[in-house]
Amino acid sequence: MSSTGVDPLVPVSKLPDYDTVPIKDVDSEEIQGIGGMAVRMHNETSTGENLEFVKVINGLEKGRRGFQIVYTLVLSAKNSLGIVWTYKAKVIFNNRAAVRLPEFEAVLPENGK
Repeated sequence: MSSTGVDPLVPVSKLPDYDTVPIKDVDSEEIQGIGGMAVRMHNETSTGENLEFVKVINGLEKGRRGFQIVYTLVLSAKNSLGIVWTYKAKVIFNNRAAVRLPEFEAVLPENGK
């Protein structure tokens, strides 16, 4: 057994997936940092969009076999016109410290502005 409680001889395909659960403290520095990182990654890969991260509003977390964690975040960010929109972002961390942003999409403007 390793210090993580997982037998290193068990194939990754045999490790369990964990349930998707609500993030308990979306205001934590860690979760807000992940939201800010998602906006930065989106800005680097989008065509000309330059969003300014505001805050993470809500989110879900799911651990997966192979020590991958998937965060699905609802966050707000301000566009270049100063309009605050709500976005959905999926951020995936794997056990090699790699980070991916497979989804980032606008949901609604905040307060109908």
